[in-house]
Amino acid sequence: MLARSQGLAFMNTIIVLGTHGPVAWANMGDHRPVATPEPIAVFHMERMSLKYADYVVSPSHYLLHWMAHYGWEVSSPAGRPQKVLVQPNIVALDRCKPSHHRVPDSPIHEIVYFGRLQVRKGFLIFLDALDLLDTMHLSSSTKIITVTFATKYVGYIDGERVSDIVAMRARRWTRIVYSFNTRLGVAEAFSYLSQPGRMAMMPSLFENSPYTVLECLCAGVPFLASNVGGIPELLDPSDYSHALFDPTTPALLSKLKEIFVDNAGYLPRSHLSFDMASNMAQWGTWHKALAHYQTSLHRSSSLKPKQSLLRGPLVSLCAITTQEGIHSFVSEVDQQTYRDFEFQLVIIAPNATKTHSVEISSMFPDHRGQVHYLPPTPPGTALNYAADHSEGYAYVFMHANTTLLPSALETLMTIHDHTKADMVSSSVIVETPAWAERQHYELHVFTGGPAELGVLENCFGTMHVFVEAQTFRRLGGWRAQLHALDVWAFYTRAISSGVKLEVSVDPLFKLAHPFLPQPQSIAVSVDDRPQTTYEDLSLVLQPYASSHPHLYHALAVSQNIAAGMNAPSKFPRRVFGVPGPVVRRGLVPAGVRWHHMLLESVSSLPANAPMDEHLLVTLVWVSRSMTISSPALPDLTVNVTASCKKQSTSSVFPPVYGTRPSSTWVPGEVVVDERWLALPAVGQCAIQVTVIDQNKEVVPIEDSPSQQHIYQLGTLEATQLIQPGIR
Repeated sequence: MLARSQGLAFMNTIIVLGTHGPVAWANMGDHRPVATPEPIAVFHMERMSLKYADYVVSPSHYLLHWMAHYGWEVSSPAGRPQKVLVQPNIVALDRCKPSHHRVPDSPIHEIVYFGRLQVRKGFLIFLDALDLLDTMHLSSSTKIITVTFATKYVGYIDGERVSDIVAMRARRWTRIVYSFNTRLGVAEAFSYLSQPGRMAMMPSLFENSPYTVLECLCAGVPFLASNVGGIPELLDPSDYSHALFDPTTPALLSKLKEIFVDNAGYLPRSHLSFDMASNMAQWGTWHKALAHYQTSLHRSSSLKPKQSLLRGPLVSLCAITTQEGIHSFVSEVDQQTYRDFEFQLVIIAPNATKTHSVEISSMFPDHRGQVHYLPPTPPGTALNYAADHSEGYAYVFMHANTTLLPSALETLMTIHDHTKADMVSSSVIVETPAWAERQHYELHVFTGGPAELGVLENCFGTMHVFVEAQTFRRLGGWRAQLHALDVWAFYTRAISSGVKLEVSVDPLFKLAHPFLPQPQSIAVSVDDRPQTTYEDLSLVLQPYASSHPHLYHALAVSQNIAAGMNAPSKFPRRVFGVPGPVVRRGLVPAGVRWHHMLLESVSSLPANAPMDEHLLVTLVWVSRSMTISSPALPDLTVNVTASCKKQSTSSVFPPVYGTRPSSTWVPGEVVVDERWLALPAVGQCAIQVTVIDQNKEVVPIEDSPSQQHIYQLGTLEATQLIQPGIR
């Protein structure tokens, strides 16, 4: 569907999207924590699929309302049949019994729990209701109630086997007996349920339009069901009062009491809110309308050809190559189906002392552009130089050891022309090096969003990207070193400033092998943080902070949480600089000043801690306002030391571990600095803080007597760690 929206494929194919249970919807129902970025990506793709589809079919109005509430686009395009169809699920007519063919009503003596044994399906509130029902005086016609759990799988809840949970509850039951039946298929289950004296129980906490309820209605099986999601849409409103209940234990107990205490075991049957035969006819009629619409397009010659651009605006290929590789690079580019391009190639000459350029036509007479010979230059700076000297309407950036696939420029220009995107990135193919024992290819796919996923990982693309020239200039170009985080930050800067980005589904670039030098790193996420500095990561967050300053602290903390989930417990976590207040639980005031840095508060120390364990020390810094006459602010380093009688250990970092140099701190900015410190020896240990300048000199504490250099956080007793079972 993405390819069709970009004018690349399926231009005359009608795409119908059937909706059932989006991932985000299901996760909400399961109260599942968002522990990884993947659900965010899936939610984005599902939401965009609704936007790109020609028609959407939903079994309930409820799900459409849910989608609209969360920002999904469900409007119908002008001039077409209604885009959205609410089509209840279909059950074969031979399984829908007319009312006069159904078994006469009889007292209920068996409750059949019909569904998965999960919290989301209401399993626990059902057990709670049974506990209370068992204490009541049942009607004389109901001596004993049988409960059958009809399910295909008896699993676990919170690590405890479901059968054990039921057995534990059943020890207290005196009027209820139970069993599990895992052998019933769908047909057998309804044959079982259709026998006199049985009712179905479906107490779900969260549902869309479940087949279990629909099939019970068709088969004439009496039942109780929760009134959640799209379930009420299936029932005739006159049946709500006796068949539906709020998904709570008291509400379910009230219904069970009506049946087994007040009504002598009788439960009226419920009825469908629609006729199943008419429902099936509607489905067929809708398909005929689509076929008629498609035929009218053919007759009116309104079919859209696949978009294809072989000529158009000039595209500048800005690439870093080598003198040895220039011929192969140009010959590969010569295979491009799009012909309006120029070369702006950069060759880094190790022994060169100045820059000079030559026309590429001196080497390749039929080509336009230049070859620039630069002295040792960072890759980002080199590509910026190439862009500055280009004449193209747009740039396509590349690096050495990268192959541009033959249709790449045509595809990039087609997507740009069809979508009016400012930037177009691409999935990439990575091949193993020639020396590898087994040759294979890997496909790295980018979703292109959403923007919130870009806080946690680079979901946008690599440095191999199409960018309009004016957009590239507005974004300020590449950072000098062009590390993976620099590329990620380039995209977040673009997205946050309103640049429209599209991603080609087809890979357009082939990278030499996965063990690439850093400038060509494919993607990066918070999982890479132990190998990167916080200065780089702040570059990724800063664009979000500029557009949503109130979210800066939350974004920083989310990155720390995401990075720390799978990190060893001893890995130190830092929090980015953040304007505004910080919650200071478990901290005590400090009020110590070094130059432009105020140590506002620190963590309180325990009385003792095991030796060789890691002690968490928290320092909260506030950047002080300096006068205009003050000298330039220095970059300072903080040393936290555990000084014991026999040995010392220290943790030395810049005060924000590289979020950005402390010389650029904003007045009033708050920095939370967390670090782990090992206690090296048994005995009393003093925890101390010192500050060191760029000359490795210790900076004195301001307003302290005798130019004191050391701030004492406190002392604690380091004790011997005793292993369990060892005395």
